[in-house]
Amino acid sequence: MVGGNALASQGNDYAYRRNYPAADKNFEEAIDRYKKAIEINPRSPVPYNNWGNTLRYRKKYQEGIAK
Repeated sequence: MVGGNALASQGNDYAYRRNYPAADKNFEEAIDRYKKAIEINPRSPVPYNNWGNTLRYRKKYQEGIAK
């Protein structure tokens, strides 16, 4: 299962370390990176959580509910 662990690690890289654009208020770039993390590892809850938090910061509540 080494391949699965590597995939999860790569997805988490995008979800955690790539969180900096949101911290810099570059929300569109952050959302693009969360989408990429989800493509890599759709089972990880981290990019979904970060994406939701980004939408919350932008007060896009209905968009967050739809996702």
